[in-house]
Amino acid sequence: MTADNEGHPIESSINFDPFIQQLSYEDIPITAMKNRQLKIMFSFSTNSQITNINNSNWKAFIRSPMHHISRNVWYRLLHSKLSTRSNLHSLIPTLVEDESCQLCKLPETEQHMLFTCIQKQDIWQAVFKKYLSNPKDPHCSSIFQDLSTLRLSKYYILHYHDKFTIYDFFATVIRFIWKAHWQQFFEQTPILEEIVINQTQKELLKLSAYNSLC
Repeated sequence: MTADNEGHPIESSINFDPFIQQLSYEDIPITAMKNRQLKIMFSFSTNSQITNINNSNWKAFIRSPMHHISRNVWYRLLHSKLSTRSNLHSLIPTLVEDESCQLCKLPETEQHMLFTCIQKQDIWQAVFKKYLSNPKDPHCSSIFQDLSTLRLSKYYILHYHDKFTIYDFFATVIRFIWKAHWQQFFEQTPILEEIVINQTQKELLKLSAYNSLC
């Protein structure tokens, strides 16, 4: 549930061994499992949505360089493991009393948190108009479905001089929407469309300049 943690390195003295030793599957410690056993474990826990992603799209996602926060959030989206109020309420109902979005009171699912909440919709509409030639009038529920299955072939960058990829584009927008979402709670900063768009623009300009040199 952490917002952008740049400038806050993980404490190197933390010992994760006690936690790791508690991880097990069918009473077998994960650290003692062989590759075949691990494959069986993961085969039973695989999200059905993940199985709909073909190999070429997986490879494109894995090979695409992106900020670690973007990759983390997007990867968790693929596995339906974002720290939404809906997920948190099902895990810790004593701490998160309901699944309602704190802005509009609708259930805060993955789709709602990053895409279809009204403030997030405005951001997506603005960045699509500014950076993409197709589609010009996006449906945020469709964006959610496409990013959840890595089906991005229908999206095109508007200007030829923009030297960033479609993965760069979506990763950057996701990153700053995620950051803005959590800043409203941790820093009492309201989500402002112009700030998110400005941050996105600066990052995409940086990526475009870097890619032009490669």
